[in-house]
Amino acid sequence: MILCIAGLLHAFDGIADSVRVCYMEGQAMLKKRDGVAEFQPVNLNQIITTGDCLRTSDNGKISLAMAGKGVIRLAPNSEIEFFQEKMLNTENNIDCATVFHKGMAWVNSSFEAMTQGKIRILFRHGYVTSTQGVFRITRFSDGAYVIKMYQGTGTINGPLSTPVEAVATTSGPGPAKSESDADGGATPWRFQIKSYEQIIIRPDGRPTKPFRFAGKADQTDWVLWNQRQDKKGS
Repeated sequence: MILCIAGLLHAFDGIADSVRVCYMEGQAMLKKRDGVAEFQPVNLNQIITTGDCLRTSDNGKISLAMAGKGVIRLAPNSEIEFFQEKMLNTENNIDCATVFHKGMAWVNSSFEAMTQGKIRILFRHGYVTSTQGVFRITRFSDGAYVIKMYQGTGTINGPLSTPVEAVATTSGPGPAKSESDADGGATPWRFQIKSYEQIIIRPDGRPTKPFRFAGKADQTDWVLWNQRQDKKGS
């Protein structure tokens, strides 16, 4: 059975005003679903609502605080769009559902106070969900993705029945929304990744199996900065 975006994203038309910009460095821009059509500068402590699209510049970093004490951080040249918090579905415990468009995102849902709920990140070929976990997702220029888990566990599912851009309305035209863009003919897949495991999703949507990565070899400036921010709880 192919995963259906509509089924994942139904429910509240709005989200509680509890997604907040808690840290900024450099420049970040925001496009409001019901506001000005162009991207506008983001302000510290600004509230993010359903349909808002965030984009960082080539020197920008931004941290977003979730209701359950989880955090999503964007690297420079990254973009993410929010759909809803406390999404009603069969699990009834999704705190935050977003679409990851490009760049790098660091997701931390492991804070002690976040004892319930999950953060779900949709991408072109599937979605990753984590409770009490720390992971990052990167989209490369060729359309491939890598998801690396640093703490806890995460579940990665695919494919999506239609291109994720078909429901991401605030991000511009994006790739063509044709049958050939969807993964509708692909075999469904599902993997669980544990600490210091990663999975690569190829440009055509085919995933590798989870495999280990070395923590020391992965200590880039972006990873180290996020780990320092996690220790600060910000």
